[in-house]
Amino acid sequence: MILTLASRPLALSVLLYATIGLSAAFLAYIFLLGLQLFRYATRRQEKDREISRAGASQTILDLVETMRGKNRELFGRPHDRLQMKREGLTLAAAYFPAEEKDEKGKKQGCAVVVHGWRDSHVARSASALDYLAGGYSVLMPVLRGHGESQGRRIDLGCQHYRDLFAWMDQIRQREDAPDYFILDGLSMGASTVLMASGDPGLPPDVLAVLADCGYSSLLEEGRWITRGMGKLTRKPAFAVTLFLFWLVMGYRLHDATPLGQVARASCPIFIIHGKEDNFVPTVMGEELFAAASSPMKELWLVEGAGHAMSEWEAGALYWQRKEDFLEKVWDSRKL
Repeated sequence: MILTLASRPLALSVLLYATIGLSAAFLAYIFLLGLQLFRYATRRQEKDREISRAGASQTILDLVETMRGKNRELFGRPHDRLQMKREGLTLAAAYFPAEEKDEKGKKQGCAVVVHGWRDSHVARSASALDYLAGGYSVLMPVLRGHGESQGRRIDLGCQHYRDLFAWMDQIRQREDAPDYFILDGLSMGASTVLMASGDPGLPPDVLAVLADCGYSSLLEEGRWITRGMGKLTRKPAFAVTLFLFWLVMGYRLHDATPLGQVARASCPIFIIHGKEDNFVPTVMGEELFAAASSPMKELWLVEGAGHAMSEWEAGALYWQRKEDFLEKVWDSRKL
C-alpha cells in the first residue's frame, strides 16, 4: 500500500514514538540490571549462609560437615565476644586467647583471621584452630555489613580495612596482649589485609600479611564477574553499577586498590591462590605477587583448588606452608 502524503506524518510520528519507547525501555532495563549488580555486590549479610544440599555431591556434603565440626570445636573453646563503636556503628569480633606458650622462645603473637564476602567469621574456624595449635591467640573480626556487625552495605574490603587497626588497638589493651600480629585474609578478607599492607598507618607490630585468593582491584573483579553478559548490555550496565558505587558508597576511580597497596608494602606477604579459581581468577594472585614490593614475599598456586578451597584441597600442607613462611619471617627478624 502506498502511503498518502497525509498519512506519512502519522507514520513518522508512530515510528518516532516507538523508537523513543524502545529506547526508554532499554535504558530502564540497563539501569535495573546495573542496580541489581550493585545490590548483589553490596547487600549486607544478615546471618551465616547455609549451603544448599540440593544436588550437592558427596564431597561437598562431607566438606560441610567437616566445617561444622570445626565450628563446634573452635567455639566450644574459651573465647570473648568483643564489640567496639566506630564511625557510629557497632562492630563485633571473637577473640581466642592463646592456649599454649610457644616452646621455641618466640614472643606471643595474635593472628587476625578475616573472613570473605557475604560470609562469616565462623567460616574460618579451621584456620583459627591451626593458629591456636601453633601457639597464637586469634582475633576474628566480623566485617561491616555482615552478621553481628552493623553497616547497611558491604564495602568489599576497600574502604574500611582500617577497622583492623582499631581492633588491634583494642587487643593491645588486654592483660594477655600479644607482642605482634599476623593479618590473614580469605577472598574479600584477603583483599582487605592486602589493602592494609601498604597503608602508611600499618602498625609496626604487624609481622606478616597472608592473603588467600584476593582480587587485585574492585574494578577488575567487576569486569571479570560480568564477562558473561551480552555485549550490548555489559558495558552500560557496568557503568551504572560504577555510578552507584560512586553515588551511594563514595568510591572513586583513583581510590587505592589491593594491587596498588602491595606495591607500597614493606612487610612480608604470602599470597595463596587456587589454580582452578573461576570467581577471582588465578592471574590476579600472580599480578599481586608481581606487584608486591615487600623484600620477603612468596606465591603458592594450589593445584586443583577453586575459589577459597585451597585450605581443603591442600589439607595439612595448607597450614604447613603458612607456618614455614612465618618461620622464615621470624628468623629474618633475628638477623
